[in-house]
Amino acid sequence: MGEVAVLMPTLRRPESLARALRSLFAQEDAAQLIGAIVVVDNSPEGSAAPVVDALTSASPVPLIYAHEPHPGVATARNTGLALIHAPYVAFLDDDEEAPTTWLKSLLSVHKCGNSLMTRKGALDGPQPFDPAYDQVGGEDDRLYQALDRRGAVFAWAAEAWVYEHAPDHRCRVSYALRRAFSFGQTPTTDAAHVRDWAGVVRWMAIGARKLLGLKEE
Repeated sequence: MGEVAVLMPTLRRPESLARALRSLFAQEDAAQLIGAIVVVDNSPEGSAAPVVDALTSASPVPLIYAHEPHPGVATARNTGLALIHAPYVAFLDDDEEAPTTWLKSLLSVHKCGNSLMTRKGALDGPQPFDPAYDQVGGEDDRLYQALDRRGAVFAWAAEAWVYEHAPDHRCRVSYALRRAFSFGQTPTTDAAHVRDWAGVVRWMAIGARKLLGLKEE
């Protein structure tokens, strides 16, 4: 059985979820590399269950379904991690599509990369992702900063890219502004968390400059 589990939270994207799962089924040496694919359905009604059921027979590895009705990607990821015992965890979103070499590329870079983490050490405890970020996002940035303070070693797998299929509404300026504001909340909140008040002011200033369309010096 493979040493990597792939975790995929999903929320009411049946077609996109099916596409993302099929891209995992098509990974090179999937049966040897992947121990399990864990889909965490974050919809209250459990709408992803029929998709997972329909694709189970096509999966070359165990395909596990979990239902987490409490809204928020941090909570959904924590629910999925509780079901994983593999030494490594890879993350793929339900609106992404992985090329066939994606997982191999991650593993080739010292078994660490942009979406691959060690289960023990990096993702310990019942809530590695902070549920406080459920509605605002940035739970992964918060985790990375905590790991950095603990002396974790990071690596970048340049060949482990994925396609992200963005719906039309994400191409609008209003969405881009909301997204930029959300991204800015994470470093500001992190700075406040460690009482780095200079950092809070700095990130607020950066946000103000971007909002006004000014370039950084």
